[in-house]
Amino acid sequence: FGTIKPRKHVNITIEVPGRIDFINPGFKEGGEFKKGDLLIRIDRRSYELERKTARVRIEQAQKDIDNLNQDIANLKKDLVLSRANVKLAKKEFERLETLSRNKFASQTNLDKAEQAYLSAKIGLQNLENQLASTDTLMALKGAALDMARVDFQKADLSWQKTSITADFDGFVLEKNAEAGEFVNAGRMIGSVYKKDGLDVDVRIPLEKMKWIESFFKNGQTPEAEVRLANFEGLEKYIWKARVARIKANVDERTRTLPMTLEIQNPEEKIKGVFDLKPGTFVRCTIKGKTID
Repeated sequence: FGTIKPRKHVNITIEVPGRIDFINPGFKEGGEFKKGDLLIRIDRRSYELERKTARVRIEQAQKDIDNLNQDIANLKKDLVLSRANVKLAKKEFERLETLSRNKFASQTNLDKAEQAYLSAKIGLQNLENQLASTDTLMALKGAALDMARVDFQKADLSWQKTSITADFDGFVLEKNAEAGEFVNAGRMIGSVYKKDGLDVDVRIPLEKMKWIESFFKNGQTPEAEVRLANFEGLEKYIWKARVARIKANVDERTRTLPMTLEIQNPEEKIKGVFDLKPGTFVRCTIKGKTID
């Protein structure tokens, strides 16, 4: 004998705080839902604003990088002109220096040429320093863009968590919230289980294991039958099953070996109140080897 339990039982828990603005009409005790159905949705307006804010930060950070790239391109062009200016200023200074030694140029003109040459060199050095500092500035801009993208991913993740969608076909076991109610993160609002996925735990006396031990040695699993305990003799209340796994320890009180039976296609038999549901009391039979 045993009690039916769901193979996949999930507690629905809210991950982000907010007010519930939608609950699926089928999300009620005993209700049925399909894979992909929207079960619960939190008011997402504030989360949408956070996503928009994060997206604007990404655009702003990208624009800063684009502007910096343009500044770098302009600096490189200015460097070409500045180097040419330095060469011309140097030639002029050297020409006047030669003329001054031959007394064909005044000291005043020579001083002005030297000053122009030094100013051109200083301008070139300033441009080179600015261009060299752009590497660090670009790294900072890139880090700001990466951080903006991370902030958007966080905001988008929170926005996605406002909706809880079913990952499988199933039924609702419990419901603990209503539309319009404000819930905090971590609040359990219900529980569901997967359709067509039912198991039953049974306990086998150790002396009976000899009849099914050979199946496991050969890599097989014994077949079984599950029937409603209160409807003996009615063939339509019998479901095919198989031994899915054996538990790791022997029950110390009863000296029996716990194992789990996996029910095959529990929805194929009957419909209505006698469908197999979690909590149903059943009688199980495991088929052992046959000996002539």
